[in-house]
Amino acid sequence: MPPFRTLAEWAEEYCASRSPLKEFRFSRTVYGWDLDEVQRTIKAAVAACHSGDRKKETVKIIFKGRKVIVRPNNPLWWLYGLGFFKFFLCITLIYPLIMWPIKRYLLGRCWKVAGSSFAFVRYEHLEDSKPGETIAQYIARVPQPPPENDLKATTRGISKIVGQHFVDWFSANKQSITNAAVSKTPSSGRNPIVI
Repeated sequence: MPPFRTLAEWAEEYCASRSPLKEFRFSRTVYGWDLDEVQRTIKAAVAACHSGDRKKETVKIIFKGRKVIVRPNNPLWWLYGLGFFKFFLCITLIYPLIMWPIKRYLLGRCWKVAGSSFAFVRYEHLEDSKPGETIAQYIARVPQPPPENDLKATTRGISKIVGQHFVDWFSANKQSITNAAVSKTPSSGRNPIVI
């Protein structure tokens, strides 16, 4: 098993490195909802607003800010950040044949060691449950049990769902979604609706 290192130790190693093209990457993810169901449900709500006027509305769920990338402030990264410069180097094949291998193997160093996950919903173990207990046994034993749909039997006992279900979120925000879809005028073009 590789030795365990903390995020602070990785960050210290990054700061101590003398590589001019170093970068430190931190990624974030979300889970707990079926994102395909989210897209289908919102698409159906938007389509209901434009059922007779032959508008074709597209719905795409985008999560922004999935990565945090830390790079030093130096002239090499400034050059890499210029889109037209990189485009010119790619067209002339200088970037893929010369600069990319130099960045990758000689001057560059990348730390992709950290990340975090955020749950819309998750299951938490109920401390007053017993191993092997069924949901029915738990509900009969506890004076004020949570709703049965929020419970799940596990090997440790009973777990309760914590967080907001998509159905609850959608019912609270459906009016905002339909108002945004109805108020979108043809002159607004392809601008997305942000809710």
